[in-house]
Amino acid sequence: MPQSRQLAAIMFTDIVGYTALMGNDEQKAFEMLRHNRELQKPIIDQYTGRWIKELGDGVLASFNTVSDAINAAVKIQDACRAANHFQLRIGIHLGEVVFENDDVFGDGVNIASRIQALAKPGTIYVSESVHNNISNKQGLESKFVKQELLKNVKEPVRIYEVAGKDTALIPLSGPNTGPGHTAVPEKSLAVLPFINMSNDPEQEYFSDGLTEELLANLARLKDMRIVSRTTSMVYKGTTKDIQAIGRELGVRYILEGSVRKSGDNLRITAQLIDVGNDKHLWAETYKGKLADVFDIQEQVSRQILDALRIRLTTTEAVVLTKRSTLNPDAFDHYLRARNFLYRRTKHNMLFAMQLFQQAIDLDPHYAAAYAGLGETYAVFYQYCERKEMWLEKAIEAGLKSLMYDSASSDAYAAIGMAYFNKGKTEEALTASKKAIELDPNNFTGYWTIGLIYCIKDRDREAVDLFEKVIELNPDFLVAYNNLMIVYERLGEKEKYAALVENTLTEIIPRYLSKHPDDASKYMFYAITLARTGKDQQARVQAAKALELSPDDPVMMYNAACFYSRLGEKGLALEMFKKAVGMGFESYEWIRVDPDLDNIRDEPEYIEIIKEK
Repeated sequence: MPQSRQLAAIMFTDIVGYTALMGNDEQKAFEMLRHNRELQKPIIDQYTGRWIKELGDGVLASFNTVSDAINAAVKIQDACRAANHFQLRIGIHLGEVVFENDDVFGDGVNIASRIQALAKPGTIYVSESVHNNISNKQGLESKFVKQELLKNVKEPVRIYEVAGKDTALIPLSGPNTGPGHTAVPEKSLAVLPFINMSNDPEQEYFSDGLTEELLANLARLKDMRIVSRTTSMVYKGTTKDIQAIGRELGVRYILEGSVRKSGDNLRITAQLIDVGNDKHLWAETYKGKLADVFDIQEQVSRQILDALRIRLTTTEAVVLTKRSTLNPDAFDHYLRARNFLYRRTKHNMLFAMQLFQQAIDLDPHYAAAYAGLGETYAVFYQYCERKEMWLEKAIEAGLKSLMYDSASSDAYAAIGMAYFNKGKTEEALTASKKAIELDPNNFTGYWTIGLIYCIKDRDREAVDLFEKVIELNPDFLVAYNNLMIVYERLGEKEKYAALVENTLTEIIPRYLSKHPDDASKYMFYAITLARTGKDQQARVQAAKALELSPDDPVMMYNAACFYSRLGEKGLALEMFKKAVGMGFESYEWIRVDPDLDNIRDEPEYIEIIKEK
């Protein structure tokens, strides 16, 4: 029997009141089933869904992407309302399931079924894994409904209602409901980036790092919905008012503050605001030395919990006091390193590597620093010789991190990246999925899986993953390029054009305003401009990138992609040969990258690639 295990969006639908109708008018009930089948099947087919089977008056279907499942569900409910024959309940869950012959099995199916049973007539209820994938999609509205312990499911499931732009959500009761309000979870919080009040702008890394550490502490608490660190970072330097931010993020409370660091002296302010009534629940100023930063973090976390009247379990109380290091200098080096890690140039990678290592030298048991070092190695291998050595060092650093913290999501993400670069995709998938399991906001884990799916021709699944990466880290520009490539391969012209336009007008300018020396992003700018036919502007940006980083093999590869897209085969081949000569060896990606399509038939390209 052929069997496959994969991530899928599972949809259950159910006709409201069918059982009672069957007892009263069997013929009418059978007619209703026929109408239901005629209504749903073409819509499921339209969104490339798979009609699995009918279960009495219910329908079980699967989709490759969350977007397709949600769009199908919205259209089915709209069609059902227009036909006015009956009402449906719909439940959707994203999870790993097993397909065998013409059926599907697994916890993912069970959870979708249980969620559907809880839905109100005419609504679409989804799990949090689905909500996280569509929470930033235009034309869709969602709200938290409740947390429910489902039968045969170990952990409580957070349930949301989703509606299309033409369908109103059914209001819930609560302090933030009523006209003009969408219900939000009572215990939901966003931590806005702390403002750097130091005279030295170079201290920005510390205020950002403190924000991330506070978020990481609070995210360990199961009863709190915490907005991810990278989503919060989008509001860095914003002039929007607190209530507008709260509505956009769908949270009840917001923590904001500032940091002044001068040498070893610290002054940190924090205030907690109830978004619903714009009321300050508490405000505090903390003064001390750098060594006191860990105590301050714990005090802030506890005051938030006290203000929200959250009682900790014994385990959560212990977790809240858990500190990744007790050495303030190691902590400072670690924050500096993270500031360079995601800029993805050789120069910045070297800085990150040195700083992570210095943090480890100061505290040899610092799990987070080992994880960061592992990810740095997994990226840095592209820029140097002896690649296998760097990838082995990445895995070794990740394993050391797990020795000191077995629940380190970042360690598994680093190991997953290294295995992907080694061509061991199954090992990479296992490690990356574990990273996401431990931290659903680990964008590196989603990104690695997305790359693997691209290579395996699972582009529709890759779309959801790259969209998730962008949602979690809007400044991770490589994911925008990945998503453009997948949209292009799928023939999604409208989505492709919208993404290119948004990237050119908003994403790249915002990033370069913060990091004007990042050569790799100027080349990405050039490639994106070339996608729109703005060749002259593109050449200016490409020249700037090559001037800033002339000895970078990744830059040379991207330059080859740029000139290939322009149709300048000679320059493209020249840059491609330089990239390979400098040590660029991501051949699995090279073989599927559409930006090189114009030179694939050239003898020089074939000669280089044939033995790889």
